[in-house]
Amino acid sequence: MYSYARDNPVKYNDPSGEYVETALDLASFAYSVNEYYDNPTFANAVYMGLDGAALALPFLPAVAGHIRMGGRAVQISGDIIKDAKKVGKLSGSEMSPEQAKAQLDDMLKGVENDRLGNAIKQLFRPGDKLPGGTAGVLKYERKTGTLLSPSGHAQKAQDRINSLKKILTEEKLTKREVKKINGLINSLTNALNTKKN
Repeated sequence: MYSYARDNPVKYNDPSGEYVETALDLASFAYSVNEYYDNPTFANAVYMGLDGAALALPFLPAVAGHIRMGGRAVQISGDIIKDAKKVGKLSGSEMSPEQAKAQLDDMLKGVENDRLGNAIKQLFRPGDKLPGGTAGVLKYERKTGTLLSPSGHAQKAQDRINSLKKILTEEKLTKREVKKINGLINSLTNALNTKKN
């Protein structure tokens, strides 16, 4: 009701009601100038001209910047929807908690070395949603381009490879454990080399 005075007509006074509109026009014009400077296209020149006219003519509201910002919001929404669809593909291969636990138990079979056991527990967790542990998640990220954690799993995979190599050289292992480590290293390396579809 009193938006012309920043919702406080006692403290602020804008009898013409043009202050807020002028501020929005100025912000829209500044945005359009910046867009034109970054990307000097004909469309951006038109937007800048429309917003400049709105700044010069108080009765004409600036709409070009707002239209463009709305268009960008639609584009961002579309990107979010595409990413959601990619993640939606995950549900077809999603594991139940029981399957994730069984996967971890299977990976720990025949492992006597505590250090290797801990490394395996870092690669395969009871709450995993994808088969294959860290390698499975990394393959998914590489194929879809969608990260399932803020920084993705590539660095984690590389760190685990280095850790497994150290275990190979520093620990006394059974033949079965050596074979398991080599399989894990190969799986992680293949995941790191996975190309996007």
